[in-house]
Amino acid sequence: MKRCPNCGTSLSDDQLFCTECGASLAAAPPPPPPDSPTIQIPPVQPPPPGLAGDPRPAPAPVKKSGALTAAVAILAVCTVLAAACAGFAGYKALQFKRNYEEEQARLLDAQEEASDIQAQLDRLQLDYDKMSDEMADSTQQLEDARGQLEDVSGQLSDGSSRLDEVEGELRELIDLLDAGYGFASRDYYASKGVVVLRQYGSETISVYEGYTGDNTFTFHTPGGGVSCTWNGSFSNGTTTLTITGNTPGYYPVSFTNDVDSDSFEVLVIVTE
Repeated sequence: MKRCPNCGTSLSDDQLFCTECGASLAAAPPPPPPDSPTIQIPPVQPPPPGLAGDPRPAPAPVKKSGALTAAVAILAVCTVLAAACAGFAGYKALQFKRNYEEEQARLLDAQEEASDIQAQLDRLQLDYDKMSDEMADSTQQLEDARGQLEDVSGQLSDGSSRLDEVEGELRELIDLLDAGYGFASRDYYASKGVVVLRQYGSETISVYEGYTGDNTFTFHTPGGGVSCTWNGSFSNGTTTLTITGNTPGYYPVSFTNDVDSDSFEVLVIVTE
């Protein structure tokens, strides 16, 4: 293990740059070695016999120390440059990695948010579809109810017309009945010849008499369909009678007197 000389981070021995600060970890180039002694080349011996007159000059002595120092210096510079490039590249790679990881994290967050929004949209779509179906059903029910209302309105109109017809016929019938009911003579008659009541309803009519002297008047009701109550004796020739309907039907109530035995009837019609 070794430590970064810039920030002190512990690093492995084979790393060439610091993963935290990017400083180069390449070793400083060794100092150049002291000048080496000059290697002396022994003097060239004269050529052996037969080689005299060789025109090639004798080689000059070579000093290896200067060339070796230059080579070592160049190698050291190259090593430092390589380490610096590697450190810079590593620093850039580390930055790229961090940026990439941050972008990946933001992308995941955005994907999760998009998924939540899509889920909300799906729920809203389901609610909208449900509301649309319910609205369509309500609209159809409203149309059906409107049609039924129109039918009922037509029936009511027809019934009203029929009721008017029946009422007119009933009035004609009452007029015909009045001509034959409720009158015995000018001295003995009722204010109405036909009385129409609802069940348990009642109506009061007047009864007139023009006889002189004492007289006895009676009335008779058939069965228990209606009941009649005198409201007092005749006063100035007039009294009242209250008729109550008990059971639906047609009931003739008869009236008599003991002077001339004249009589008349009042027809009572009890409806439901």
